[in-house]
Amino acid sequence: MCLYGRMHRKGWIGVALGLVIVVLLAVGGYQLISSRTYQLAGDLVDRVDTEEKVVALTLDDGPSDRAPEVLRVLSELDVPATFYLNGRDVDARPEHARAILAAGHELGNHTYNHRRLVFVTPGTVRE
Repeated sequence: MCLYGRMHRKGWIGVALGLVIVVLLAVGGYQLISSRTYQLAGDLVDRVDTEEKVVALTLDDGPSDRAPEVLRVLSELDVPATFYLNGRDVDARPEHARAILAAGHELGNHTYNHRRLVFVTPGTVRE
């Protein structure tokens, strides 16, 4: 077989493999990428064993410009919460992040820019 024929066949094999990968990602990979309960590094905490009947209030993203209003309502109702903040929003509104801490609420890391953390290393998550 000539060199052109071998290269041509390899090209089609590459295209076929590429299509198989795309289909697998579209069908099964979408579930992995869009999953909220799967990650390769670290632990997810979605339940805590307790005898008490409790509800954990979490707020994701931000802090936004609505943080003062949210803090006021939580204070009036004497409700503690955990705020999962984006670093980019903390950089933009550090006074809101300080107010959340000063009010006694917990802070959680919701990444710097809300990027999916499924395939990143623990070092990247810490960073």
